[in-house]
Amino acid sequence: MIDLPCSSFARATNVTWRTFDGNSILLHLESGVYYTLNPAGTLIWELLDRRIAGQDLLTVLRDRYSVEEEEARRDLVDLLEEFAREGLISIHEHEIKNR
Repeated sequence: MIDLPCSSFARATNVTWRTFDGNSILLHLESGVYYTLNPAGTLIWELLDRRIAGQDLLTVLRDRYSVEEEEARRDLVDLLEEFAREGLISIHEHEIKNR
């Protein structure tokens, strides 16, 4: 399971995509498989244009959709795990330093 506070994410370079009416269509260039995303998935996908911390993704999702943290976390982790399984993103683990 992905640990949001200790991970950051970025889109894979072998994926192309387009957005239509708030939904996105992704194409994995190596496998030839297409994926569709609803507006919430599209929001996350757009934020992955650069390496972004998992906690930042969670904050944006909660703010945009006014959803409880646990529900947002569960949905976000599920989506990111699916993206990773399909080779659509890269995951970067890092340590959180004590201040």
